[in-house]
Amino acid sequence: MLKIRSLKNTDLVDCAEIILKAFKKAPYKEKWTKARVLRSLRHDSKGQIRLSLAALENKKLIGFAIVQLVPWDTADLYFVSTLAVKDSEQNKLIGTKLLVELEKRAKKRGIKSINLNANTKSKAFSFYQKNGFQATDWVNMVKKLGSRD
Repeated sequence: MLKIRSLKNTDLVDCAEIILKAFKKAPYKEKWTKARVLRSLRHDSKGQIRLSLAALENKKLIGFAIVQLVPWDTADLYFVSTLAVKDSEQNKLIGTKLLVELEKRAKKRGIKSINLNANTKSKAFSFYQKNGFQATDWVNMVKKLGSRD
């Protein structure tokens, strides 16, 4: 039976394994190492791990959402830095259940919006749209810095 609870620091190694598998495939094709994933997860959840969620089946982590509380202009918002579900557990509404629980917890805290970034070429983009998220006029901008050769 699926259980959703607050994420714990001890869950981060299992979260890293899910990320390593998910983000090496298209459209991402990212080159994470386990050490860098763990560093990123610890950074994103630092001091706010209790806001993040874990989805467990038979006491094994199968999905998670890393969430940050962000002070914004007129109200605080939740920012989901990562939401991932094990490949073998996708299309079983686990991601949706994580978002529903996150929304419940956000409303209890008076949070008015949940924000996130998604690759428009990914399955995640349509997943978020199906779950009520809308693309905005804001875009993620990047400037790549060359080496000093």
